[in-house]
Amino acid sequence: MKLHLISNNNINSLNGAVAFLRLFIDNKEFFTANGIDVSVNSNSCGFQNEQEYVKSIKYGIKNKIKSILNHTVFGKKIKYKYYLNLGKRVIKQIPKTTSQADFYLLNDEIVAYNFFKRMGNSRKTIFMMHNNGELNSMTDSALLQNKRFNCFLQKMEKVIFCSATYIVFVSQCAKNYFDNKYPEYRNKTRCIHIGLPDVNINAHIRSYDTLRLVTVGTIGDRKNQIAILKALNKIDDKSIFLTVVGGGPRLDDCKSYVKEMGMDKQVRFTGAQNDVNEFLTDANLFIMTSTDEGLPISAQEALRAHLPLLLTNVGGCSELIKDNGLLVELDESQIVGAIEDFNFRKNELYDMGEKSYQIFVEYFSINKMLNKYISLIS
Repeated sequence: MKLHLISNNNINSLNGAVAFLRLFIDNKEFFTANGIDVSVNSNSCGFQNEQEYVKSIKYGIKNKIKSILNHTVFGKKIKYKYYLNLGKRVIKQIPKTTSQADFYLLNDEIVAYNFFKRMGNSRKTIFMMHNNGELNSMTDSALLQNKRFNCFLQKMEKVIFCSATYIVFVSQCAKNYFDNKYPEYRNKTRCIHIGLPDVNINAHIRSYDTLRLVTVGTIGDRKNQIAILKALNKIDDKSIFLTVVGGGPRLDDCKSYVKEMGMDKQVRFTGAQNDVNEFLTDANLFIMTSTDEGLPISAQEALRAHLPLLLTNVGGCSELIKDNGLLVELDESQIVGAIEDFNFRKNELYDMGEKSYQIFVEYFSINKMLNKYISLIS
């Protein structure tokens, strides 16, 4: 049996959707042992190391162009069309040897739409929903308000949902939302949590004398790291430290804010990282103030690293917290209050971290995930 993975992202990127794909690639032997051959197509011609790429002149130019395009709805349409064309290119590059794969896993809506437009709906497919159950929840709001563009998105939505064999969600919350909104597709939907391989992290070596926060993710409007910085500035307690792991379009803005507010000694930026375990081990609380999520892999990595969680109540984040942290709304006063609460209860952080690890083992192990996909496609 053949399983072919298709993504519009560069397979060398450090975002969550790509990290999900790499779980299949890194566990090819597991699939082979179960009679499944895994192959992949993606837009991987841009770079092979994102940490180095973000330092390049090419990245700087592309980032500047994106920034200019983001100023108008017309520019945002151009940017979206560019991604659509990338998706077309990926689909056209599928080798003839995989054209008759038994199952195709379509990792985003761009490749899914192009796949079904070119190949029809006769092939067995898994369409991944790495979001809150709303297909276009991560699409720019200005585009969603544009009538003509919104009609195109509705067309895309119908093509994908009607054509996909299975629609897989990474959180139960997202699946429930989708099933209620689109009951006609309920027989296609499944929830399979992303699973991670375990790592050996010794929580006993952590210090709990001061509160040391860590956040991981692409620095932008959706991950909303600026909300953490503003909360820390409002608390104005220099004994609380924050490590911001990741690169992205809002990195310079966040750095400028930290410098302007005199928080340089309190906040450090690491840039994009291939391995975040070092930074998770140094911290004693994971924080994420996203405006939208599916089920964040970085928060699952924090569970695995024996860290308590402070998350905003978006997407499936509530599925990660069971007496091992706090869930807050997207409100500055709630974020401030939660950080202050953790600072006051530092002596409880270790026990909460151990509960996090128990949740990881029970719900988010790699074997649980892989076995569910094998059952789905067999």
